[in-house]
Amino acid sequence: MINNLSNTVKAELYGRISSPLFASFLMSFMVWNFQAILVLFSSLPVFTKIHHLEYEIYTHLFDSIILLVFAPLMSALLFIFVYPIPAKIVYEHTRKEQQKLKKIRVKIEDETPLSEEESRKIKQDMIDMDNKYSEYVATTAKKIEDLERTYKAKEVELISAHDEKISGFKSDSSGFKEKLFAIEGEHKKSIRLLEREKETLIDNHDSAESIHDDEIKALNSKIKIISSKQKETKIKLDTAVDNTSVASSRIFSILAGSHDIPSTVKAAIERQLTTLNNLTTPIPSFSQSLLGGSK
Repeated sequence: MINNLSNTVKAELYGRISSPLFASFLMSFMVWNFQAILVLFSSLPVFTKIHHLEYEIYTHLFDSIILLVFAPLMSALLFIFVYPIPAKIVYEHTRKEQQKLKKIRVKIEDETPLSEEESRKIKQDMIDMDNKYSEYVATTAKKIEDLERTYKAKEVELISAHDEKISGFKSDSSGFKEKLFAIEGEHKKSIRLLEREKETLIDNHDSAESIHDDEIKALNSKIKIISSKQKETKIKLDTAVDNTSVASSRIFSILAGSHDIPSTVKAAIERQLTTLNNLTTPIPSFSQSLLGGSK
């Protein structure tokens, strides 16, 4: 960025300096202020230079404005706008006179015959030029042949290198294809094995489900049989309990009405009857206990 900025500044300054107005003004300024320039570049002390500039050259403000601005500017404008008019006339006149002189010189040369020495010199110059041209043609042809040989050698080298690269790429691509085919075969083989395992798992699952269903059906049938048997047993047990309760109540009534039996015997009989009543308490069914345990 800094380089671009410096280049831009240089281009702008060069454009300003190379303008006709600036160049003319600078030349006019140097002419009108040559005394100040001599004082500035002299070996006088600094205070002496300032004294000369203030009290001997630029004594008044009006003189300073004329010498520093007005006079150089007017001289530059005159040089730009007025000077080209006489310069054009002089240049046109000079060119016409040069053309006239050229015509006169050609006319004189045509009328004047060549001497024998001049003709020999011209012939020798022509022979030298012909030899130089032939030598140049031979040298150029040799250079062209050398360049063609070098170009052909480089072309052959590049073609061979290119062919080697292509053959290497082909071998690499063939190796990659073989590896790809091998990986694809292994992938397909793995997929087949996975499919077989999947089918085996599905068959095992189906068979396990069927076995489980059969076991559940058999268990349900056993539960039904046990439940029916339990119901029959319960009915019988309830009947026995009822009979036992009736017998117990009769025995209690007999014991209560009898005064001949000792009290110790009565107490023992009552304990046995109480134990028998506790043993005949209703028992939960097997199916209910099984279902409760499964829950």
